[in-house]
Amino acid sequence: AFETSGFYGVGAPRRTPQAIVELLNREINAALTDPEIARHLAEVGATPITGDTDVYAATYHAEIMRWRKLLPQANAKR
Repeated sequence: AFETSGFYGVGAPRRTPQAIVELLNREINAALTDPEIARHLAEVGATPITGDTDVYAATYHAEIMRWRKLLPQANAKR
């Protein structure tokens, strides 16, 4: 048996200008602290996590590596 969880994030195409990425990050972080949005997320059992793009990238890549290791052990097929 095992336990897993998931997360949602927003990505942008690889060559998106850094200024645009930073703007999106700021605005999304601000939205996640809005009381109405926070209330709705809590109602559906979601926990918003804000941070900079490096935090998101590290989380995303850690999940990829974790699943790359687990899927062959589970004999999962496409």
